[in-house]
Amino acid sequence: MRMNWFQRIMYGRYGNDLLNVSLLGLSILLSVILRIIAAFTHLPWLPLFSYLPLFFCIYRMFSKNISRRSAENQAFLGFFRRVKGFFTGKRQGNPGNPYYGAYQNNSYSNPAASRSAKVKKEKGYKYYRCPGCNLHLRVPKGKGKICITCPKCRREFIKKT
Repeated sequence: MRMNWFQRIMYGRYGNDLLNVSLLGLSILLSVILRIIAAFTHLPWLPLFSYLPLFFCIYRMFSKNISRRSAENQAFLGFFRRVKGFFTGKRQGNPGNPYYGAYQNNSYSNPAASRSAKVKKEKGYKYYRCPGCNLHLRVPKGKGKICITCPKCRREFIKKT
């Protein structure tokens, strides 16, 4: 019952995401760096700039404009993937498509490699259209003249593979 008040406050609001976590980390890092600089330069107001990312993080968290905050997060994820790819030496994502290369730790990790494997696999086949129903049919290459039966309309036709 005690935690329901926070759930009621957050209902219909954006909440947390990777951009908010990064803004919070940036705020902490700036706080430390600017306090050190302020100690040597005698500028006591300098650490106040470290609160800007923190305020933006809180604003995003309590925002009700979910689509806008989600678009900001997607843009940040695209930027984050490019930066990560620069430091790791791997190209991880297309800047125009934030979803490209998003799953780097599972079996779909390298789209280019899976594409080349698919191309190798597809080289052993030839494609024809059924003259009856226009269905695409795949037949193995190198078998000479074969009778192809469409599984949809059961029409038979002869083609050279």
